[in-house]
Amino acid sequence: MLPYEAGLAVAYGLPWEQAIRAVTINPAEIYGVADRVGSLKPGLDADLIATDGDPLQRCRASVI
Repeated sequence: MLPYEAGLAVAYGLPWEQAIRAVTINPAEIYGVADRVGSLKPGLDADLIATDGDPLQRCRASVI
């Protein structure tokens, strides 16, 4: 759900980098767990996706 919301935010003008941060490091900082999750660094926990393009593109395309 968060990637969809981030894609919508980009479709309505939020810069792509800010949208990605809005679903990764920003929530981790708010919840006080940025030392464990929220970014890709050695020693942190992470869930990854593999995509052949922009992970927010499909969400933006549904708005246009």
